[in-house]
Amino acid sequence: MKAFRALRNRNYRWYWISGCGQTGAQGIRQFVLAWLVLDLTGSVAQLGIVVFIQGVPMTVIALFGGVLTDRFDRRNILLASQAMSMANLITLGVLTLTGHIELWHVYTSSVLLGVSQAIMGPARQAFIRSLVSRDETMNAVALKAIQMHSSRILWPSAAGFLIAWVGIGPTSVVNAGFLVVGIGALYLVRVIKEAPSIQGFAPFRQMAEGFRYTRATPLIGTLITLGFAVGFLGMPFMQMLPGFARQELGFNAAQTGLLAMFTGIGALVGSSSLLVFEIKEKGRLYTRLVVLLCIALIAFPLNPWFLGAFVLMIIVGFAGFTQTALAHTIFQTTVPTQYLGRVFSLWSAAGGLISGAALPFGFIGDAYGLRWAFGGAAALLLLVTIWLGMIRVPLRSMPVNIEDEPATIPNRTMP
Repeated sequence: MKAFRALRNRNYRWYWISGCGQTGAQGIRQFVLAWLVLDLTGSVAQLGIVVFIQGVPMTVIALFGGVLTDRFDRRNILLASQAMSMANLITLGVLTLTGHIELWHVYTSSVLLGVSQAIMGPARQAFIRSLVSRDETMNAVALKAIQMHSSRILWPSAAGFLIAWVGIGPTSVVNAGFLVVGIGALYLVRVIKEAPSIQGFAPFRQMAEGFRYTRATPLIGTLITLGFAVGFLGMPFMQMLPGFARQELGFNAAQTGLLAMFTGIGALVGSSSLLVFEIKEKGRLYTRLVVLLCIALIAFPLNPWFLGAFVLMIIVGFAGFTQTALAHTIFQTTVPTQYLGRVFSLWSAAGGLISGAALPFGFIGDAYGLRWAFGGAAALLLLVTIWLGMIRVPLRSMPVNIEDEPATIPNRTMP
């Protein structure tokens, strides 16, 4: 079928299966860490600290990860980072099962998970360029987004039910098992090692080159800037969702998992639409999706209905994650190969702000409630989006060709 044409590529199929393991582990991990902190402390401020210290390396080290992505073999980077995450999760599960878990263990685990994610993120996104032809790029990005959002539907809710049934320790061990799938499938991706996109290894100079390219390209620069704004003011809601559901809605673990599942439903609908509809003005649609995200988050403090929370979560998932898939498609189809990893590292750094912003939101939530913290931040994000995306640099058109690459990808698979 045309909607799944990127899966005709053997290497992309194994990459996609590997992503199922990786995103499954990520979906369970975030829920497990959040619920573990709430069980140990009962404080959304402590939850904010844990999420924050995971986001710090994601913001800082991601820039270095982009240089690694452009300089070294991307598959090996993915294998090493996933192995690091698996060892981390097994250790956390054993500590919980044996009753020796303490809050500082969770802090350490969060930092290490942030480091592995910072290295993995740019490599996983840029690797797609090596697996599909240019005309299959948007399809490949959309299929990857569907995979991720399907995991958001299934695994947070599954994590909630598993915690209620067997406890946090066994759920952590199950979580590590997903990364076994991710690592095994990556070994089956048979890609001949390509020449590095950049020569030599001067990380600070090469980081600066990535900054200069982004600053000199209005489309990419505006998308990255908006990405930082969304990361700091809008999407931290997803990281703090367990605390919001517990503090503001009085939900238990199973109900919170169900609420997260509705976010995944909205995200899946949005990603699936990218497979069906041909989108010409991607920049304009990106801006409109961020505006829709702001409206949904502003509506949360005003919502008095139980079922209304689930409807709003569908809208948040639809807008929040479809705009991410659109941005990834724009990067894949417009950024030259030699800068691709570093551009994705900036985007990953913006994603790290999602975790970093959890710290102030956690303290504000303890003092005044998370409803008004997130509603106020969304209102500020709406003003920033209107200014950047509609007034200052309207995202109405964009280049469609990558000047330094041929129209089709040469054969890079081993016989």
